[in-house]
Amino acid sequence: MISDVYGYTQTPTCPGPEVLVTLTTPLGQRVGKGISCKAVFDSGSPMTCMPEYMVRELVRMQLALREVGYVNVRGVNSSNRNGRRRSKYEIIIQIGACVFLVEVVTVNRHYILIGRDILNNFEFVLDGPNKGWRAYVKC
Repeated sequence: MISDVYGYTQTPTCPGPEVLVTLTTPLGQRVGKGISCKAVFDSGSPMTCMPEYMVRELVRMQLALREVGYVNVRGVNSSNRNGRRRSKYEIIIQIGACVFLVEVVTVNRHYILIGRDILNNFEFVLDGPNKGWRAYVKC
């Protein structure tokens, strides 16, 4: 089980479930290097998204960030019907003791959006009155 508290990473007025994750590449995992970052759960996103600045940081750390293709990304309120073309990268994300190798897309945020590609491995309990959450691993 993984648990944590609600935080204000996504919006300063409405707390929501968030967690500190470690992001790295396959090379970074072998040499023990990575980046820690706040992440929020986004059940509306089919795939996990990472901030654009992390691409530059992983490259600066010489962790062999691998681009694996492109995807058109469109937000909930997007007026662009086809979305914007974004690069996809192969990334390792660690949440507690769980490690996931996933393809992520970059977004203009300062935090990671954990999408359904990872969320579907958990069973979640949101405890709003106590501003906390628990996740039970299904993987």
